[in-house]
Amino acid sequence: LRIISIYKVPFIPIAPDNIFYGFIFLIFVVFNKLYSAAFNKQIKVILLTYVFYQLLKMFTSYLEIGRTEILQWWILRDYFLLVSFVITINRQNFYKYLKWFTIVLSISMLFGLLIYFIGEPFASLRLKIINNPTMHYYGKGERVVGLNYSIFSFAYPLTILPILLLTIYKISSKHYLIILMVFSFLGLILNGERISLALASFVMLLLINRWFNAGRKIFLLIFLVLAIILFQSVMLSSDKNQDTIGAVSRIQSTTSDELSIRFYKQYAGLVTVFKHPLTGGTNNNFKNETYALYGGVGNYSHNAIINIGMYAGFGGWLLFMFFFSNILSQIKKMSLKSKIINQGVVFSFASLMGVSLFHNDGIFEGETVSLILLGFILGSSKYCNNKLNLNTRDD
Repeated sequence: LRIISIYKVPFIPIAPDNIFYGFIFLIFVVFNKLYSAAFNKQIKVILLTYVFYQLLKMFTSYLEIGRTEILQWWILRDYFLLVSFVITINRQNFYKYLKWFTIVLSISMLFGLLIYFIGEPFASLRLKIINNPTMHYYGKGERVVGLNYSIFSFAYPLTILPILLLTIYKISSKHYLIILMVFSFLGLILNGERISLALASFVMLLLINRWFNAGRKIFLLIFLVLAIILFQSVMLSSDKNQDTIGAVSRIQSTTSDELSIRFYKQYAGLVTVFKHPLTGGTNNNFKNETYALYGGVGNYSHNAIINIGMYAGFGGWLLFMFFFSNILSQIKKMSLKSKIINQGVVFSFASLMGVSLFHNDGIFEGETVSLILLGFILGSSKYCNNKLNLNTRDD
């Protein structure tokens, strides 16, 4: 429900995921002791720090502009999502959950490719599935978006999909997963987000080198060659059809000027925060800084970490440092040297942290797949000190 974004269904005014989280809330209340028993100190700190940041952001907004919004429902949803992982993940179901998560990501990616290459009826069907009146229509030849709200938010699941497919391939040796990896890279290319493509490629090559012997490395690199061939065929198609240029030309046309503007925006964000350390400044403060730096106007810094400071000042950065240091402590409990599945989850999480350095969405702002991977990390860290080998399919 978080990956395939269903807004509302006919005759029911509440979105399905909100109904589900309401059910989770009732369980949380009824079985409070059961839930509390599953939390270690660091997990509690991670959960509470996430909530405290949202409250701090509301407070700084009130100080800056004299008003704020009530506590948003999505903050509670994220909290319940993480709690659910902590409670339900165990050594028997970790691999099964990760497989189903990867299946859902793959379905969304393949649906996006159907829209790109075929268009109708899949483009209209996407709108009916999501059923949100504010949703933008994406048709044939436009950047791949899948069953998700936007191009940019879909870049996050596309970043981790080939990494998770490689992880499951290492465990199960199912060769059809290589084909899915090829399609996932095609989806990355046609989504057009360059940092996602770069980080996914880097992590894939790193893990292939880390996990496989020489013969298997050569075999696996075949999928990269296939991806390049598919990429070239798409390029040829885009040369003939102007409607299909978007994503491919965006990757090809990266210039030093464009990169400079991106870094100017990030620098402007830092300047804004340091000039307003308590509140982080307003959007107008940031626009003034960007205009002074390069004569343009930006709304966001394109860096999720800098955005934390812009939303909540130095206090937001301190909370994030505390939040992330406790996540690293949980990761250390996951026995990464001996468990392939844990390595795959952690490297996927790290790639998303890298993407957030060039995008506005981040884990502190409720980015969905980052939170889901954090849930896997928190759930896994409970039991990974036990003698358990998750390198095989049976585990």
